[in-house]
Amino acid sequence: MIPSKLATLFSLIVYLQYSHCCEINLDVVEENTDVCVKTPLNIPVITTYGNKTYYLEVNNQINWHNAYLACKQYNMELINIDSDAEFDYIREFINSLTTAQKLNFWTSGNDLGTEGEYKWMSNGRRVFSNRWHKGQPDNYGGLEDCIHFWHVSNVYLLNDSTCASNMAFICQSIKKPCSVQRSWQC
Repeated sequence: MIPSKLATLFSLIVYLQYSHCCEINLDVVEENTDVCVKTPLNIPVITTYGNKTYYLEVNNQINWHNAYLACKQYNMELINIDSDAEFDYIREFINSLTTAQKLNFWTSGNDLGTEGEYKWMSNGRRVFSNRWHKGQPDNYGGLEDCIHFWHVSNVYLLNDSTCASNMAFICQSIKKPCSVQRSWQC
């Protein structure tokens, strides 16, 4: 796991797709830029979309609760999806990462508060999406409360699963604009 201080600074050494090593400072990365790709060297996978930066943990699979805590340790949140365009971007990105073995990825979505009422844990908003696999969410066996990206029939879509299942996960950090009065805090 990345030390939280390093994650907070967002200055990481990454291994790029073309086997060149370089230091990336995420504060200067343009929007919608793929910064890192999955490597066999356990190096972080990072990308940006809009005002969000995403960290994908592909090397350690853990349950939903521990994924939530891991993101907090990085001063981030489990991912929430704000639009279909954002969903499509993340889906294509994770699809390109895991060509040999398709991983499932936790999101912050869950219905732990009220059964059948899915909300994003990271912002409390209701999950509005038409990007569910057919027949999902189904709360199979009365035990499925947490939402993840699920790879079935050659496509990633949303599914509900037991929160105790071990999966990869996606953390997000939202870049907030600096105000003139408090620019020293950015």
